[in-house]
Amino acid sequence: MTLNDVKFIRVAYNQLARNYLWYMKTQRGPLRNTFRWRGAKGNHTLPSGLDDYPRAPQRSDLEEHIDLLSWMIMSSNALSKISKAIDLYDVPQYKLIEDELIQTLQERYWNDKIKAYCDYDGQQSTSPIFWCGLILLSINVFVTDKFVEHLGYVSIFPLLFGLVPIDSPRLDHLLALMENDNLLRSNFGLRSLAKTDDYFGTAENYWRGPVWVNINYLTLRALHRYYISVDGPYTARARSVYTNLRRNLIYNMFKVWKRSGDIYENYNPTTGAGQGQHPFAGWSSLIVLIMAEIY
Repeated sequence: MTLNDVKFIRVAYNQLARNYLWYMKTQRGPLRNTFRWRGAKGNHTLPSGLDDYPRAPQRSDLEEHIDLLSWMIMSSNALSKISKAIDLYDVPQYKLIEDELIQTLQERYWNDKIKAYCDYDGQQSTSPIFWCGLILLSINVFVTDKFVEHLGYVSIFPLLFGLVPIDSPRLDHLLALMENDNLLRSNFGLRSLAKTDDYFGTAENYWRGPVWVNINYLTLRALHRYYISVDGPYTARARSVYTNLRRNLIYNMFKVWKRSGDIYENYNPTTGAGQGQHPFAGWSSLIVLIMAEIY
C-alpha cells in the first residue's frame, strides 16, 4: 500500500468503526449476540433491504434476524483485517466479537427440521393470574426459541459470507436448497423465496419470489471463493451449483436485454422477464462481474 492508501484507510476505518458501534448498540436483539432490524412494521422490514420478505407473523421486539447477524459477523471480520493492515491494536477485539457471533450463529439459528438457517420469533402473550376465582393481575409470558420457517435468501445468508464450514453437512443441505426446482432454483437465478412457500408471489411480491442479481452475485462469490476452490466432501456439488446458476443468470439477462434493450431491477422467477425499475444500472450491473468471474 502507498502512503495515500494508508491515509485513506485510516479515515475510512474511523467512519466504519463508528457505524459498526452504532449497529451494535441500536440493532441488538433480546439476547446477547443477537440482532434485530429496527423499524420493522407489518409486512415490511425496510432497514434490511429485503423489504417484504416474510418475517415473524406477529412483529415484536423479540425477533432475531439471521441476515443482520451475518452482516455483523462480516463487519467484525472486515474491521479486524483493516485494523491489522494499518497496525492498530483493535484486531483482538474484533476477532473476539466475530468468534462469539459465529458461535451464536451455529448454535442457535440452524433449524434441523427444515435443514436451513432461520430467523427467530420471540412471541409475547399476556396471561391472567387467578386467585379464588378473581383475576388479580396479568403478566407477560415470553415464548422464545420459535423458528420463522421460510426458505429463501435469509436461509442462505451465512453461506454468502463463507460462514458454513466446507466439510459441514449443513453446506450439503444448503446446496440442495439451491438445486431444487420447487425451492430456490429457477432457470433464471435463485428465487428470493421458495416456490412452495405460502407467501410466494403474494401481496406486492417484491422479495417473495423475484430473482435479485445482488444476492445471486453474493451466492456465486461465496461458492467461488470458499467452496469450489478448496477440496472438501461437497466441492463437486458446489461447483455444479455455481456453474448452473452462473449460466442461468447470464443467459436470461442477455435474452431480456436483447429483446428489450434494458437491464432490470429484478427478474420474474417464473418467466424470467425483467421487472421493477429499468433501465437499472445498479446491482443488476453485477452481471458483468459475474461474466468475468470477478468476485
